[in-house]
Amino acid sequence: MAAYDIEAFSKRLKEAREALGLSRAEFARRTGVTPTAVWNWEEANARPKRDALKKIASVLGVSEAFLTTGSKLDETEGSEARASEMVPGIIEAARQKVAIATGIPLSRVRISVEFHMG
Repeated sequence: MAAYDIEAFSKRLKEAREALGLSRAEFARRTGVTPTAVWNWEEANARPKRDALKKIASVLGVSEAFLTTGSKLDETEGSEARASEMVPGIIEAARQKVAIATGIPLSRVRISVEFHMG
């Protein structure tokens, strides 16, 4: 993995996590790491390993490129692959919002998605 600006990564990570309304503890649980690891990433004290970066991007519904470089989705090159990486994070964020809005435990919220092309 190429080196990237850790300060900028930390800022994007924190902003994306907060935009989803996730606490550090909940985000840590969803990414399979400790809250201390999340704190270190957000304070620019450490970089996540490659497998953790993939999980972070998935949970947040963003691309790894966005986290590491700040680049947005490129509609002309590879956007379909990147969009498919984002869907799980979008669905998970929607599940959490539904759980909060209804008071139903997150474990009991299921979302079904259908795609109709054309």
